[in-house]
Amino acid sequence: PYTPPEVDQPPEHQTMAEALEALGMDTSYAPQWLPEGFLPVESSIRQDDTFGDMAYLFLTDPVGERHLSLSIQSYPDPSVVGSTVYEKDGTPVVEYVRGGATFYIMNNLDSKTVVWMDGTVEGSFSGGLTQEECIQIIDSIPRYAGET
Repeated sequence: PYTPPEVDQPPEHQTMAEALEALGMDTSYAPQWLPEGFLPVESSIRQDDTFGDMAYLFLTDPVGERHLSLSIQSYPDPSVVGSTVYEKDGTPVVEYVRGGATFYIMNNLDSKTVVWMDGTVEGSFSGGLTQEECIQIIDSIPRYAGET
């Protein structure tokens, strides 16, 4: 059975935009819409000369028994971009193009993972989402507003 995480105190960063701002990164990579009911549980930021800057936010929907994790990383060295491995099942990957970027929507059993690259920036989010919710999240990212 699903047990929502205990939250003694809210995370330092309540949104991905706040985490990116704390790193001095472009906040236009942060989604402006998330499905209703998700509450921030954990956040972290990291600055590293070798591996770059990374913002992470984990949210849960205690009523819907779902979770959502978001991550945006900016690499200082283009040669390490795209080295992340994402787990998926045998379902075909959906490619969704928005604002000149290709978003890859993958299934892993009951979870969806969305990943994209934009130069030296890698973004991803995953959780118990529908494909429609994934597309709404993508469509809410200001950096990719415009052409589909």
